[in-house]
Amino acid sequence: MQVEVGAAVYRLWEIGYLTASKSNGQSLALEPWWVVVATLTYAESAWFNVPPALAIVIGAVLGLAWYGAVGR
Repeated sequence: MQVEVGAAVYRLWEIGYLTASKSNGQSLALEPWWVVVATLTYAESAWFNVPPALAIVIGAVLGLAWYGAVGR
């Protein structure tokens, strides 16, 4: 299961998020917060035996927290 979580996190990392100026996506590597989210999501599944679906949901919640704080 850790491979699936890693693949999902990597794919989302590359696609990033859409902005008004970049309609084909902006890499998450441009925002340091996403390093924290990606690391936590992977570590939860790989080292702490959190079910992959729950790890992804927690990552999504962290992403929404970022969106709420930054307000883009």
